[in-house]
Amino acid sequence: MLDASMTESVRVYFQNDFDTKASAEKRAQSSRRFVADSLRRYLEHAGREIPKAAIDGVAKGALPDGSPAFVYGPHGKPFFADPSLTGLYFSLSHTTGACVCAVSDAPVGCDIERPKIRDMQEDRFVKIAKRFFAPDEAERIMHDPVHAFFPIWTKKEAFVKWTGKGIAEGLSSFSVFDLPERIVCENVTLAGAEDAVCAICYAPEA
Repeated sequence: MLDASMTESVRVYFQNDFDTKASAEKRAQSSRRFVADSLRRYLEHAGREIPKAAIDGVAKGALPDGSPAFVYGPHGKPFFADPSLTGLYFSLSHTTGACVCAVSDAPVGCDIERPKIRDMQEDRFVKIAKRFFAPDEAERIMHDPVHAFFPIWTKKEAFVKWTGKGIAEGLSSFSVFDLPERIVCENVTLAGAEDAVCAICYAPEA
């Protein structure tokens, strides 16, 4: 597992051997372990106390008392349930053979995509952009479909994960090029995953 530091309060952890072809149960188990390990590394990096029982509960999906280790917002955004993890947030994303987890002291969203050659269809990118994206985003994609589509797509996914509202309001309801100044929404490069496109969204403390 490799990590790419964003800021002292936001870190991104990457796993390049995630078995996306495993059963749903095994993928869920692997995801929980990855989130737990990312959380532990985040706390270690910050020099903070590590609540072992809570992190073990995240890996297992259940706290010591048997209650679920995660609670969910109205649109499905997951949060840590253990009180000892209050004030810690995460976002998880999967793609072919890999996954990424962002951990922060404030709400965060991340997305990763690993484009395949068969996905590189300019007409398809333009059609999707015209239908689902904001006008300025669609215009950029029309000018350079292959290079512009996935960077914009991952930013949009990261943003809706950050808000916790999902796509309920529609992907065309906002533009990643016209977000409030306090919001950081950018693509990041992960060592060992140069063929992947990743984005993270968060709002740094003032």
